[in-house]
Amino acid sequence: TADPQLIREVMKLKHDCPMWSCRFDDSGNYLFAGAHDNFVHRWDFLTDSRTPMEGHHSWVRRFDFHPDGKTLITGAYEGRLIWWDRLAQTPTPQRTIDAHQGYVRAITISPDGQYVVTGGNDNLVKVWSAIDGTLIQELSGHLRHVYNVAFHPDGEHIVSGDLMGVLKQWEIGTWRHVRDLDAGVLVGWDKKFQADCGGIRGMDFSPGGKSLAVAGISEVTNAFAGVGTPTVVVFDWETGQRLHVLTPKTKSNGPCWGMRWHRSGEFIVGAGGGSTGSLWFWKPNEENSFFDFKTPSVPFDVAFHPDGLRLAVALYDQTVRIYDLGPELETETAVEGGS
Repeated sequence: TADPQLIREVMKLKHDCPMWSCRFDDSGNYLFAGAHDNFVHRWDFLTDSRTPMEGHHSWVRRFDFHPDGKTLITGAYEGRLIWWDRLAQTPTPQRTIDAHQGYVRAITISPDGQYVVTGGNDNLVKVWSAIDGTLIQELSGHLRHVYNVAFHPDGEHIVSGDLMGVLKQWEIGTWRHVRDLDAGVLVGWDKKFQADCGGIRGMDFSPGGKSLAVAGISEVTNAFAGVGTPTVVVFDWETGQRLHVLTPKTKSNGPCWGMRWHRSGEFIVGAGGGSTGSLWFWKPNEENSFFDFKTPSVPFDVAFHPDGLRLAVALYDQTVRIYDLGPELETETAVEGGS
């Protein structure tokens, strides 16, 4: 059983530049991470090796795994999508598409493997064929940058979220706009810098899809420095009602950059910060976190291992750190991975 209060570092994967995104594959034998060097990096836990995947020309913030067990699709800030055989000895781009004008900020693959959905700085949500990369549909309606997209677990709807905290639900197949949800608490206007600060930085459905959680920053006082309160908003998916606004129990500053729902449905983990970094653990129906954990640097993404016990965190200090939330073994020692 995962217990956040047992959290401890069990592995440190080192690199030579800040890490930006991370995720375990379904087998749990590999961890993929995007870095500020424009590469995707594959760490193989069976051979204790790292393989850089070259193809993008900017930072890779989002990527997703196809259910075929081998295909990885990545999106980067130069506006391109790339298809990879993620298990190849030396992965190379299999297909490259100019997807958005400006950043590709979001990417998700449908549960049946048929569609790839992306969001970007051109305010569009786009639906692509996962098989051949053809554009199927453009979904317009967002007035600002689209920061996140996700499929509902039923595979019948998409939700997209933008800079202004607007969430839009779309129906698969008809591509009909169903409704909007309001997460406007996750944006603030800075009068001094004349700028909006916020957006849907993280997004995840609860197991089974009864609830949707989105993450970002609230109570913004300085848009330039990202000064505000890390925040998660929880919605009832059926009614669209906002259930809870979650914030740390201890004073924290900066965005909640990444957020995941544990597979048990019992808690949510958020990762972020400003000048310092933290992980925050919330019960979905309690507005203050029940446990806060300081990280060595600001984390920009977080992902659970398939075992539900281990947690990967991509950090600005040029590492991806693996934490364990299960009972400690007598023989356990922290292990450093290769650079």
